[in-house]
Amino acid sequence: MDNKMQAAIKSIKLDGRTYHNITITPTLINFFFGKNGVGKSTIAQQITDGSGVTPALSDYDVLVYDRDFISRNIREDAGMPGVFSVSEGNIEKQKEIDAKEVLLNDLGTQYKDKKSESDDKSKRPAALRSALDDACWKATATFRSDFPDTMKNKRGSKSVFVDELLSIAAPKECDVTELTALYATAFGSDTTIYPKLNPVNPIAIEKIAGFDLLAKAITSSADTPFADFIRAIGATDWIRQGHENFSHTAGDKCPYCNQKLPTDYEQQIASCFDAQYEADRQTLQSFKSLYESAANTVISTLQENANNQFPRNDFTEYNGRLDTAIAIVELNKSKLADKIAAPTTSIVIESIDDKLQEINVIIDTLNAAIDENNIIISSRQAKQEECKTAIWKHMAFLVRDDISSYQNSLKVVNAELQQLKIAMKKLIDDGNALKEEITKLSSKIVNIDSTMNSINKKLADSGFQGFKVQKKADDPNKYEIIRDDGSPAHGLSEGERNFIAFLYFYHKVLGRESADSTFRDRIIVIDDPVSSMDSSSLFIVSSIVRELISICFNNGSAAKADAPKFIKQIFILTHNAFFHKEVSYDRLKYYHCVNFYLIKKSNNVSTITLCTKKDPFSKEPAYEHNYTPVQNSYAALWREYNEVTSSSALMRIVRQILEYYFIQISGYEGQSLSERILKREDVFIRYNADGSENRDLLLSVTAMLHYIGSDTQGFNDGLNYVEGSEDADRIKETFKCIFTAMEQEQHYQMMIETSL
Repeated sequence: MDNKMQAAIKSIKLDGRTYHNITITPTLINFFFGKNGVGKSTIAQQITDGSGVTPALSDYDVLVYDRDFISRNIREDAGMPGVFSVSEGNIEKQKEIDAKEVLLNDLGTQYKDKKSESDDKSKRPAALRSALDDACWKATATFRSDFPDTMKNKRGSKSVFVDELLSIAAPKECDVTELTALYATAFGSDTTIYPKLNPVNPIAIEKIAGFDLLAKAITSSADTPFADFIRAIGATDWIRQGHENFSHTAGDKCPYCNQKLPTDYEQQIASCFDAQYEADRQTLQSFKSLYESAANTVISTLQENANNQFPRNDFTEYNGRLDTAIAIVELNKSKLADKIAAPTTSIVIESIDDKLQEINVIIDTLNAAIDENNIIISSRQAKQEECKTAIWKHMAFLVRDDISSYQNSLKVVNAELQQLKIAMKKLIDDGNALKEEITKLSSKIVNIDSTMNSINKKLADSGFQGFKVQKKADDPNKYEIIRDDGSPAHGLSEGERNFIAFLYFYHKVLGRESADSTFRDRIIVIDDPVSSMDSSSLFIVSSIVRELISICFNNGSAAKADAPKFIKQIFILTHNAFFHKEVSYDRLKYYHCVNFYLIKKSNNVSTITLCTKKDPFSKEPAYEHNYTPVQNSYAALWREYNEVTSSSALMRIVRQILEYYFIQISGYEGQSLSERILKREDVFIRYNADGSENRDLLLSVTAMLHYIGSDTQGFNDGLNYVEGSEDADRIKETFKCIFTAMEQEQHYQMMIETSL
């Protein structure tokens, strides 16, 4: 609905006199309103001259009514060129014309049928496209939700979105999991380059010196009596441990039995353990230290890895394997401590190298994800484009069957439309040939009498007396204005001259310049036609202008297929608010083919405002609507509504507001308006303190609706509203409830606030 219909003149650039580089884009019917001197006539003059007008108007007759037209044609010393219209002529030629017109009508019927078929088929591409849009929109819903940044400026409209899908040359199926990961990195807010996890080397415990001693019982081979004794009782480890623990604190007494030790006790103890025994013990200590160092280094590295901050890596399996390795290491450490304490015992410790290998495999997988992330971050823009391309290709792949079906169907429809176009062109060519033959015949049987008679009838009907139009005696193809006694009509008033001029202009629009001229489509410009006219003349001129507007409107209405359409565009320029309203009030709602302009001038600079806006109170609040630049009377009614205290005066104002807003502007008919309001009787019902219904407002609104429609809408059923029968507060409450019932509270509130 936001698009205006284009007509013959698509644009007018105004850059002269009081205009400075202004371009307007007129539609079919164009109303311009502005005070005298603001620049209306400049627009009319430019259309006349064709200056600043796009495209050129060589295919049209441009007819302009303005002061120049009046000066050229209504002169006391010269006649007006005749306007030719069909008259009675030769019977045989008329029969020949009639026969050709029958053939022309037949061609017109055939063309109409072809056109109707073409129009129906012309809707098929849009229907096919709409079905495709719906199918693609549904099939890609998840992707539009999950990957919004790859579709910026494409998701707001189905048609724009599907246009993009249709542009994909090579649809390709992609792995959605991989697309999700790529999208998360390429379009995510995290742009960190993450460090990789460190793999670990195996410990290889079997290669650590002393590994073979773990399973071996380490004993002394000394042959002293004391050594033989402690070996015999199996107390070698006990004696060694006790000596190591207490020798520096026991003094000369045994720490176990508190008896005095022999003076050579230290020598006897030393003789119990030979050099090999001590060497093996030192090797065990060294093995323990080397193992624990290697294990601690590995575990530390693995624990540091577990603290890696890369958010998309799952460390559950990694941590499980690490916990197992730590448990084995701790158990091995405990066994080694026991072995050091009791060298004669044998132990077996478990290698964690197989666990480390498993952990390294996990590390490789986690590092691959980190590498992929870091590569994408390092080339973020390129990866975003790669992601966009992949996602659009994948979506195109998903809907490839729908697109293929659409394209095949569209190809068939377009081929059928092309055949219809060829057939229609032939009918047009044949019709044009017949029209040319009819034109040649008609040129022989037309005259200017019917135009003259029509002008004189209009003058008489309008109350103009004492003069009329007749053919000039010395030039029967021209008119002259004469008095009733046949003398030239000198001293016509400006209003009389203007009215005759406009009637003459009207017939020029409907007729032709000469008997043999071709009647061409035309563009009409009417500049301030009611200057110095009385109300009767203004009314007739308004009626004629509405007739011309209706002919032009037929070009923008599918329902007017058979109506005359020779006026291809019309421009009405006026400073008269009453005339503007009279000729435009019934065209305001036709947004697609009617423009309203307001012209103002300040500091000798003219500006033009296209009068369109979004109306939140209309049935289509999201779309642009026309509004008339002549609006003050409605606002004045609301101001009076707020100020008046008399119930009689208030009721008349309420009536005018409701009729203007709901009937003239909103387009309701009286009866349908009444029925719609009364359907919402709940709005008008109040409840008394005892819970019973109070229907006073409902009775009030019923009477008020009868009063509103009694004169103009024809739905009064005999009930009459008695002015002054209700107080002002009751009238205002009922009035407000009507807007509530019509769901127009916002309009009511806006007008109340702006009129305070």
